[in-house]
This record gives sequence, C-alpha cells and structure tokens, in this order.
Amino acid sequence: MAVNKVMLNESTLIDLTADTATVEDVAEGKTFHLASGEQAVGTGTGGGGDISYPAMTIVDLSEEGANGQYGANFQISIPTMQISFTAVDAN
Repeated sequence: MAVNKVMLNESTLIDLTADTATVEDVAEGKTFHLASGEQAVGTGTGGGGDISYPAMTIVDLSEEGANGQYGANFQISIPTMQISFTAVDAN
C-alpha cells in the first residue's frame, strides 16, 4: 500500500498529493514517488547541459574602522565550478 501523506499529531510532515511529476518528466532510471505515493522510475530522455560559474572573490565590506580599514580584512576565494545536469521537459 502506497503512502502519499505523513502526519504527526496535526502537523503534515510529507505531502505528495499535489505533486505532478510523471515518469516521462523524470530522468531515465531515477527513482521518485508519484502523487499517489507509489514509487516509480523515470523514463525521460530530455536535454541537458553544463553551467559554469566563474571563480570569484568575496571581500569584507563592513563599516570602516578607526584606522581607515574595513572590518577584519578577510577574503574568500571560490574556484570555478562546473555543474552538469539533465533537463527533462515538464510538459
């Protein structure tokens, strides 16, 4: 028996009843749950691609201190990130 809503006392913990994903929407071979609560495996073979985020530096811009310096003068460097994904048409 599939479960599509989990409640504890009067609080809803999980509610799949309004989910609209179908097996065609979800990437091929990926497991998910339908709105009925039944487990299903995706069959979608839609597009995909890559996203590249350039390297960046974050510098502290807090209020100016008595010595004319800003904050703690810290710097955080984040290297370039490459993210690959599979997009599946939701229609």
